[in-house]
Amino acid sequence: MTISTNKKPKMLFVGISPQLDFSGQGKVAAGLLHYFKEFFDISVAGWGCTPETVNSLKIYSNSEEWWKVLEQESFDILFLSHDIFRFSQLPEVRKKYPNLKIIGYFTIDGCPIIKSWLPILEACDVIVTPSQWSSNVILERFTRKPVFVIPNGIHLKVWKKQIDKLLFKQEIDNATLEMDKEANKKLYIKDKFIILFVGVNQDRKNLASLLSGYSMFLNRIKETYLFVFTYTAKFELFGDSLPKGYDLDDIFLWKNIIGNLKINQAIQDETLLLKVYQASDLLVLPSCGEGFGLPIIEAMATGVIPLISNYSSMREVPKEALFLKVNAFQKVTTWNANRAIVTPEEVYFSLLNAYSIWKNNKELWKQMQERNWQEVDKYDWQNASFKFIKILTNLLNGYFYYNSELRRMG
Repeated sequence: MTISTNKKPKMLFVGISPQLDFSGQGKVAAGLLHYFKEFFDISVAGWGCTPETVNSLKIYSNSEEWWKVLEQESFDILFLSHDIFRFSQLPEVRKKYPNLKIIGYFTIDGCPIIKSWLPILEACDVIVTPSQWSSNVILERFTRKPVFVIPNGIHLKVWKKQIDKLLFKQEIDNATLEMDKEANKKLYIKDKFIILFVGVNQDRKNLASLLSGYSMFLNRIKETYLFVFTYTAKFELFGDSLPKGYDLDDIFLWKNIIGNLKINQAIQDETLLLKVYQASDLLVLPSCGEGFGLPIIEAMATGVIPLISNYSSMREVPKEALFLKVNAFQKVTTWNANRAIVTPEEVYFSLLNAYSIWKNNKELWKQMQERNWQEVDKYDWQNASFKFIKILTNLLNGYFYYNSELRRMG
């Protein structure tokens, strides 16, 4: 695929910095820019940007006021990748730079479109979302332009691995024994049901419901561990501010599960995160709303069965999943939003069901793994990037037609 210019078009990519690839939006930036840089001369601005260079990309540090970067140099493309409300300056940018091509890649995690966001959508030449859910939410309120769906992805060459999990767990146990011969407390996982949570620490992730449900589950099933990988910015955990030096395992409300719970800061090393998935059996995401849900496809690629809320975009993605029933919603007045309520009891019963299949119906578990492993080919950053490049090529060449094929997932 080529762009019909002698010089690479200049793109300002605005979003969560690819330097913060422990977050979903940071992974989106890293995944897209990995392929974009072959076709565009890219500068990056937005949230979490530091002076460090990433994959030879030009990074504007401390650039949350991203519109000011447009005053420093001339760009052909403005690519926005974050929540819609973060781009309130866009209508003024549109007026000031009428020839700038603007594309918005927006996620919706349960909030309807409010009136103040409509000018932001109007200022975009093209609107894209990662899920049909997000597209439908936008189209409920804004119908002046089509909304395309291009799903998030992973690097399939890195993530798509079929392994013998029992053998892999044994290898980890052997390494643990060698490295920790003198330790009294050893974490052995070979015969354990390994449950995984991956996500940035936000209230909507429902991590407290997971811990409470796991606490009940642990009263019945002892051969299990819960691994939590989360980003606890400013020492905040579960919505509460914690003093420096606080032991993250010292959680009084869930003190009975401390021996079976391992809380870790988010992993930025993709190779290490891959090994965490490969050692896990079940991914639990009791989220009250997601615009896509990247951990779901990471799980699909590594033989981890997703246990996810039956709400928002999450139900679109996996071929095989176990679902947490959502029977009620909390009305959040700030955004006039529906937030799914996933109770600890629902987590508990769903964990029991998942464990029963894993323990007693290995053939069904294997079939679920195989179907997800085949389905995950749809979610590749290379495919997603080339769909964007096709749209941008048309815009830069002075024409753009709405290809119905682009509006479908996959």
